[in-house]
Amino acid sequence: MKDSNNNKLMVVKQNVKKTFNDGTKLIVRSTSKLNKIKIGGINGLHILGLVLLILVLFLGFNIFSSPSLDYPVVYNNNEGDLYLMGVKVESQEDGVKLAKNESASNVVYANESDRYVLFQKEQKLYLYDSKNKEQTEKIMDDVIQFQFTEDDKFVIALDRDKNLNVYNFKETIKIESDVAEILAVSNSKIVYDKEGKIYVRSINPKKDDRNKITEDYDNSLTFSKDESKVLYITEEKDLYVYNVKKEKNEKIDSNVLSYYCDNNACEKMFYVENEDGKTIEYYDGKKSTKVASDIYNVNASDTDEKKIVYSTLKDGKYSLYYQVVGKEEALIEDNLSSIRTVRIFKGKEIYYITGKNVARYVKINGDKIGKVTDLASDVTGYFQVYKNGYAFVGDVSKKSNGNLYMVKNGKVKKIDDTVNSNTLTVNKAGNKIYYLKDYETTGTLYVTDGGKGKKIDDDVYTLEYVNDNLIYYIKDYSTSKSRGDLYRYTGKSVKIAENVTRVANVPVVFTLD
Repeated sequence: MKDSNNNKLMVVKQNVKKTFNDGTKLIVRSTSKLNKIKIGGINGLHILGLVLLILVLFLGFNIFSSPSLDYPVVYNNNEGDLYLMGVKVESQEDGVKLAKNESASNVVYANESDRYVLFQKEQKLYLYDSKNKEQTEKIMDDVIQFQFTEDDKFVIALDRDKNLNVYNFKETIKIESDVAEILAVSNSKIVYDKEGKIYVRSINPKKDDRNKITEDYDNSLTFSKDESKVLYITEEKDLYVYNVKKEKNEKIDSNVLSYYCDNNACEKMFYVENEDGKTIEYYDGKKSTKVASDIYNVNASDTDEKKIVYSTLKDGKYSLYYQVVGKEEALIEDNLSSIRTVRIFKGKEIYYITGKNVARYVKINGDKIGKVTDLASDVTGYFQVYKNGYAFVGDVSKKSNGNLYMVKNGKVKKIDDTVNSNTLTVNKAGNKIYYLKDYETTGTLYVTDGGKGKKIDDDVYTLEYVNDNLIYYIKDYSTSKSRGDLYRYTGKSVKIAENVTRVANVPVVFTLD
């Protein structure tokens, strides 16, 4: 499971630290040099140890549990002005005007805090801080790229003069010049293109540890999630892995078109080599193994499980195969006009949608597969992952509404009808789905946990999910005037603003595979 909030508990001997949403830090400090104290015949050290254990368990639970962030809403009114309203603000007049004639599409929220928001104003970059909301702070001028680091400790931005800048919430510091593009950002490292050369360095301005990765870069650069490796393909189509710690490049193969890495360190991957036909190779961190030849496309892969689904093309018809590295391929289906999407679910199941919009299911049995079964016809949109399987919309009519289905272990359950496939939103826990029913310009907003849908409101134009107790949506939308009313749902719906045209996207991400 991939989660946008990567919470880790590090047990060292002595400190347990918890950072709350408002920035407050609580540190529980233990020591091995405690004197024994007798309290009522009980060893005082045992009591202190028990108290510390309870605190550690409590803090550990909160560290492992993703915080439920209550993001403010940022929106444009009909005059194009940018406004912000916190979750406790009830009147539109009490909202904060961030900028005049600026788009909500140029707003970036912090990842792990609901305290900060970045926005552009006259091509300048500003920071909104809910603890100092009376005055926003200008960070940089003429920015063209900007974002928070994943842990929100820094803001990274590239300006029009090609200067790479870092804001540390005290000052803005230029860390590089002549930068063409920011290619990847993690918690502590940044990868960027400077004069056609690719570099990696620490984001913290105090650590000037820049290292050149390559002068020969074409495309498909990936920075592993653990910051240990950078993968890239050169202009000569050579696939390389750069070890950040060792400052060393390793060539994996030549004539590479693409690669597929989905684990934390990217030490394993599938890649497609194109020499005498397209071939799939599997790299285990030490050597490559040929998996299949004469393929057309990689449709889905699971590098840790060494499982892959790929297609071939002959005489205008596609064949879909499943294979485990080192084993024989298994034909899933042939004579297909096209293949829309393929998903491997938890390494145990394959779901796919054909070019004729039929959703199908295959059970994985080691290196073998079971019988192909149909799930639904006239499927639009894609599979939306939830905790136990997928949600999708099938039997779609000409008005683009159809039946909402949830599928688990290949067994389909119909949830509702006349549901719009483009409006499905899965919550962060993966156990609820929000959707619009009877949707044309607007529809009725519902939520389901797998049973009968519960109605939230009518005449909803668009929604922005934050958490199960905080959803913003626009309703009563006028297509002729291109505006509607903004509502906040916290178990009940309240209108908070009028004449709203659009809402900024919050960084809520939930993917399970």
